[in-house]
Amino acid sequence: MRIIAVAIVMLLGGLVWWTASADLMAGRADLSASAGSAGDAVVNQSDGGVARHSADSDDSGHGNQQQPGAPTPTEESEYERHVIESEQTIREGMRAVAQAYREDMKFPPYSKPLRLNDTALLNPRAYPAVSLPVAGKSGIEARLELGAYIADIQQPLPVALVVTSKQPFSEAQALVSATITVKGSERIVDAMPLSMSFAGSDTQKMVGAVSPGVLVSAGAGEITLVAKMKFRDGSNGVALASAKTYEPVAELLGVESAWVEGPHLMIPMQFSVNKSGFYRVQANLFSEQGRAPVSHLSQVFEFSKESERGVMKAHRVTLEASGSEGPYLLSDVTLTRVPSRPGEPLAYGTAPARAWSVSGHEFDQYSDEPFLDPKAEQRLQFIESLQ
Repeated sequence: MRIIAVAIVMLLGGLVWWTASADLMAGRADLSASAGSAGDAVVNQSDGGVARHSADSDDSGHGNQQQPGAPTPTEESEYERHVIESEQTIREGMRAVAQAYREDMKFPPYSKPLRLNDTALLNPRAYPAVSLPVAGKSGIEARLELGAYIADIQQPLPVALVVTSKQPFSEAQALVSATITVKGSERIVDAMPLSMSFAGSDTQKMVGAVSPGVLVSAGAGEITLVAKMKFRDGSNGVALASAKTYEPVAELLGVESAWVEGPHLMIPMQFSVNKSGFYRVQANLFSEQGRAPVSHLSQVFEFSKESERGVMKAHRVTLEASGSEGPYLLSDVTLTRVPSRPGEPLAYGTAPARAWSVSGHEFDQYSDEPFLDPKAEQRLQFIESLQ
């Protein structure tokens, strides 16, 4: 659908240009007509009679001169050239969009190829840290990096304070210490000091982790983390970060042995569920050797019992595109409970382990049926009709 939206934007952009150009030429033509009418309306009185002079009755021989404001042959030719170029650009753009969509629709939405530049998929729930100037410290900036911006309240939350300088740090600018304070819905908790992990000429980094006990004391929900810095010259600085902690409503307990079924690699997963409902489970599949990205998996399951089993699927066409027959590693698992009614907030599950091993199979063990989506075919036909 995103590709279709891009196509429509490109098409509308071309039509807007075309319409504006046409309006401009029409406006100039109207101006020419108005000028001609004004010329015909000129009346000269002589000997009590009225004589009307027009361009056609001009004895000077200039009756065929072009009226002021009318487009010249050169301008008309330039306009036609721009129209032709615009049409060609639109057609070429639509052909590129159609080709990209044709390639993308080969892969099912639940098993898309995973690439090294898919930053958001490779780092789910990553915190977007931003460096800001430190008050009173010219050329020095600080940022507070978090392990995740949506964090399990029962797991430690990694924290890193990074201080950078446009010029090498002087002795007085050296970072001596830093502590973290957590402000939550329940209370403000002085968490712990950070420890120095790197001290370079223009970068200093201190790290630590906020314990589950501190997160629980602060309360689930929106929290603010405040890093209080102290420099060797006795001055202080502050860096802030925000996150959201949650009480998990489900947990991934483990991944069982995978098998081949038709064109799919079936990956069974066992969950513990505290709150029934629909859950979107997302995960990344990597080759075990070299840890090369293979596929991003995404499926929705309805869980109603305390212990539930969900089976994720990786399609052969996606696995073959990566060139890896396995074995694989399944990691970056996220669980999100979809609201069952308007106004109900999202809820989250947890996956304590970093990765699970998934057995591989030779490609000739899979059936070779391609993935087909009739609706995607209709969308492709629509895109192609715009060319």
